[in-house]
Amino acid sequence: YEEAESLHRRSVEISRSLQRDYPQSEIYSRYISATEINLGTALARIGRGAEGIPLIEKALADFKRTVAADPKNAEAWAFLAELYAL
Repeated sequence: YEEAESLHRRSVEISRSLQRDYPQSEIYSRYISATEINLGTALARIGRGAEGIPLIEKALADFKRTVAADPKNAEAWAFLAELYAL
């Protein structure tokens, strides 16, 4: 998980960069949340839960908002289910 941390951090950076470059596309905000789940999980598993858990909680709140705004968004529901399975 320590090696995964750096890879997940890079994924978060790429997702944020894409969101900045294409602000009209909603999908990149979901990518950010999804990559933050992965980063938060990796951090928690290497004993850095104080840093990782807030990322997971933020992603949970983001996906709850997305599902509330668009109940037919299957991707958001899938990510939400994944979070509850953690």
